[in-house]
Amino acid sequence: MRGLALLVLLLFAPGPAYALDPTRRVTQLQMTKWDKKQGLPSNTIEALAQTSDGYLWIGAARGIARFDGRRFIVYRKSRYPALPTDEVGASGLQYAFQQQLAGTPG
Repeated sequence: MRGLALLVLLLFAPGPAYALDPTRRVTQLQMTKWDKKQGLPSNTIEALAQTSDGYLWIGAARGIARFDGRRFIVYRKSRYPALPTDEVGASGLQYAFQQQLAGTPG
């Protein structure tokens, strides 16, 4: 039965999905690095999520950051006491969303 399910899955699986444009050379690509110098609370990233409004939410070792594509807004326990800690992994990021942190202006 498992073999049949796997066969059906493989037959109806979509075609390949490329993360990068396969027609471009590596030398034509650009990489941007973000770290504490650009506003992250820490260089250690433990969780990442994107909300339907397009913001990236980063759970870091020293807080949560919201990125709008240009700048970071950092949320720390000292300013948002509802956060259990500043060390935010995936569960901490989920907790922040449950506490409506995503609805705060920053």
